[in-house]
Amino acid sequence: MDFAFGTRMHGNGSRERLAWAILMVSFLAWVAAIIAIPLAINGFLYNASRPLILAVQANEGTVGLSDGNGQRDAIFVGEPARTMEGDANILTNTTDTALVSVYTPDQSQVLSRLHIYGNSNLEVLEATAPRFDISNDAYEVALNLISGRMRIILTERDGRSIRVRIATPQDGEVILEEAGQYSVQTTNAATAIIVLEGRANVLAEERGLVLVANQRAMIPVEGNLSGPLSSERELMNNGDFSEDSRGWSFVQGDIELADQAEVSSSVIELDGEHILRFHRVGVGHADALQRQVINQDVMDYASLELFVTMRIVQQSLGVCGQQGSECPLFVRMVYDDVYGSEQEWQQGFFAVGEIVADSTPDICQFCAAPHNPHLRVPLNQIHSYQSGNLLEKLAQQNIRPRIIKSISLVASGHTFETHVLGVSLIAVE
Repeated sequence: MDFAFGTRMHGNGSRERLAWAILMVSFLAWVAAIIAIPLAINGFLYNASRPLILAVQANEGTVGLSDGNGQRDAIFVGEPARTMEGDANILTNTTDTALVSVYTPDQSQVLSRLHIYGNSNLEVLEATAPRFDISNDAYEVALNLISGRMRIILTERDGRSIRVRIATPQDGEVILEEAGQYSVQTTNAATAIIVLEGRANVLAEERGLVLVANQRAMIPVEGNLSGPLSSERELMNNGDFSEDSRGWSFVQGDIELADQAEVSSSVIELDGEHILRFHRVGVGHADALQRQVINQDVMDYASLELFVTMRIVQQSLGVCGQQGSECPLFVRMVYDDVYGSEQEWQQGFFAVGEIVADSTPDICQFCAAPHNPHLRVPLNQIHSYQSGNLLEKLAQQNIRPRIIKSISLVASGHTFETHVLGVSLIAVE
């Protein structure tokens, strides 16, 4: 009897211990769930991402484009930009250039513009944004410049930062995290990284290098990372209008009819960018300009190149008017040549009309030489212009610049609206 009672006690104790074990395991699982589920939710909220929007357009010629699914396409100059998400491959031939704008997922803000030159092959490996505003993560853009050259403009942003990583064929990496203007060029021999404005971190063969404005680094196929080296130099001040109109002077020009409107000019914000806007609605001629004094000796430079990013939104006159003097945008450079004489170089742009010698000529007929033919740009589409080496071109006409005195942006015509997104004057030693 005692033995049986002890057996029953032993059985009851085992069941009690099992019950306590189940209870403890359940409690620990409950505690783990309480901790893990919020952590998982928190991790998702902070780490989840969504794609940025890429708008790819042909700036000159024809641009090849393929997406991550291998679908290939060709974009012709003047066609609307192709918008896409995720990875992409962009190809240009000798006479082609492309413009890639990187937008936030809601397309409310431009984060970066990539100007891709001829004979280039660029892979966009990643372009993502945090999915939720609670995240402090940066916008991430990962690029692989297989060959060629590109110019990168990072815009000023409110709140969230952006990180652009560029892989090079020499197993190097360039990291950009500050608003500014950068250039990367890859050849069979080396990759050159140039900082015009901003700051870049360059990594290669376990060595790091920080570049600031007007500095350059080289990553050779074989050998050590070299730099900082002397580099290209930006001669413009506030050419992206990020500081409103500081450094620029507005001049209201001629108005043909006294009762008609003047030309308005202001820096506005559009898609998160600061843009210089010229606008006028009226009949009869009117013009105005924004001018920046440069006063820079360029005798010791080997190259001088002008870059302008623009958009002609509206234009009532065909081409540049009957005398070729009413383009919705002229870029004008005033300089002293090597003989001490003041000279003027200008380039006109239009978006509407056809060139007819007797009514809408392709040059300004009474402007000072050299007479550069006006260039057509697509209406209401961003276009990037590059002048080529002005020192070399003007030397061929025996009017090589010595001192650049000023750069002016001139808008003229009857009714027009012109946007200038940026202007750069780059000198190379």
